Amino acid sequence: MENSNCRQNIVYPQIDKNVTVFLNTVQGTEEPAADDNVAWTLTPYENVVTTINQAGGKAYGCAPFLKPYPESLEEICAQIKDLCKEPDRKYIYSYWNQPDGLLHRNGCGSQVVREALENMEAAVNKLAGELDDTLIFVTADHGHLDTDYVVLQDYPSICDCLVRLPSFEPRVLNFFIKEDKKEFFEREFLKRFGDKFLLMPMEEVLRKNLFGTGRHHKNFRSMLGDYLAIAADNLSIYYDDERWVSVHGSLTEDEMLIPLIVFQTE
Repeated sequence: MENSNCRQNIVYPQIDKNVTVFLNTVQGTEEPAADDNVAWTLTPYENVVTTINQAGGKAYGCAPFLKPYPESLEEICAQIKDLCKEPDRKYIYSYWNQPDGLLHRNGCGSQVVREALENMEAAVNKLAGELDDTLIFVTADHGHLDTDYVVLQDYPSICDCLVRLPSFEPRVLNFFIKEDKKEFFEREFLKRFGDKFLLMPMEEVLRKNLFGTGRHHKNFRSMLGDYLAIAADNLSIYYDDERWVSVHGSLTEDEMLIPLIVFQTE
């Protein structure tokens, strides 16, 4: 199964490592970051399924990374259909990793993506027609944008300013900068990429609540560096061997706007 959501990198100061969270590896390598899953151990959270069940309701998760590990959209739809036959009202959260993976590798206008979307639409239509008294929401966690790219290692003057590899992802980069290099880094980054990226000191990012307004995790600030570079155009900055045709994570409309499709079955 192709899992495209595996390259988000987070700094975990508790272990002094950049961790590729979905793979639980040290960023840019295949080396395990720890024996246990770092993200689940150091930044656990209670998801909506758990919250509903703990409150006395019924909720289920259905996704390729959850038992029984469905490997196709058809298998997911079959699992949803079976769960809907269970008694009482219930909430089902389901996730499928396409067309995200296909978009990353083939781009927004590719025929393979078009065909995948048509097949997905047919599968969801079929499922909706087989269910009774069910409200179905179909949406996405982000949009997509085809971009150009540069490789950060091609800019040694910028790399010389770094304490560690930038984290997050190629459209939003979290920079830890040497104390005596901060002014130089600002000038050099803006000279090279100021027409494509917004560069903000992290304290400004926090004042503007760009990460949201909720209660911060106790280690939240230590996981953030000195600057956040936010793509505002069609350029991505890579710092490892991964390359995508289409990407997401920043401020353009194509990346931020998502669909909302609602089925109400009788």
